[in-house]
Amino acid sequence: MSVASNNQANPKIAVLEPEHFSEKAREILLSRFSVEDFYGTPIADAEVLIGGLEHRLDMGFLQGFSSVKTICTLTTGKNHVDFDYLQQRNVRLISLRDIQDAILTVSSTAELSLSLILNVGRRISQSSRAVAVDGRWNRMDFFTSELRGQTLGIIGFGRIGHKVASMAQALGMSVLAYDHEASVPLELRAHSLEEVLLGSEVISLHADFRGSVILGEKEIEICKTGAAIVNTARGELVDEEAVCSALTRGALSGYAADVLTGENRENWDIASDPLVRLSREGLNVLLTPHIGGCTREAFETTQIAMARHATTIELD
Repeated sequence: MSVASNNQANPKIAVLEPEHFSEKAREILLSRFSVEDFYGTPIADAEVLIGGLEHRLDMGFLQGFSSVKTICTLTTGKNHVDFDYLQQRNVRLISLRDIQDAILTVSSTAELSLSLILNVGRRISQSSRAVAVDGRWNRMDFFTSELRGQTLGIIGFGRIGHKVASMAQALGMSVLAYDHEASVPLELRAHSLEEVLLGSEVISLHADFRGSVILGEKEIEICKTGAAIVNTARGELVDEEAVCSALTRGALSGYAADVLTGENRENWDIASDPLVRLSREGLNVLLTPHIGGCTREAFETTQIAMARHATTIELD
């Protein structure tokens, strides 16, 4: 059952994921909007929608929202958005990239990236599985190297990439960073993607998805033998088949990801996903279900920032 609040004469905004929506953000929205929570039945008179990754913004979901003019997505990525359909409907999209200055303090995804770097580097998930699933207690099966002294290659040096670089340096890692748009400090700057791949033991992805793969078969072949890849950006940035091949033959030592290409496909069979299968078989593959920004602090900060922005938008 939907819950409406505030003066019904005000334009209506629908909160698509009310269960974890900040009360402070709701109060801000109430200064301009009538706020209604979405619980499965489209809200036909809602002019604005605000939500995260739980719904694919396409015709199948949006056709019942017949009055919507603006969608505020609480994400930096937009893989869940059908831009062609939004264009047909003349619906404007606002994402966290449009309010970056308001969310500079959010570190949740950077923290997860560091966790994955540590995990895949020290084979923590593999060793835990050996104990809990296989009943093996043999530390020498998981003989690894310290991260201190290794080089972390960062692809994409925006808000998250910058934070990951600082965290890695605190561990004693060297950092090489490449971004074709963002400014990278001289002491960290790589002049090409190839330079990062050739010079890094661990590669961490923090770039935007702009319609093409960044790490394809050719790029993965360039990587140092035994390198590991961490992806908390978008699954589509990586040729996952090439990653599986490299892992299977030992060219890569590990792969950790909070994102998979399949998550943005309809009828995705997660059980048969190649990377899921390799993880299940015990390879050094660690997969988490897009939890990078899934913290109380990240939700609160981004929802409040977007609510403030929403109160300033013009509705035709």
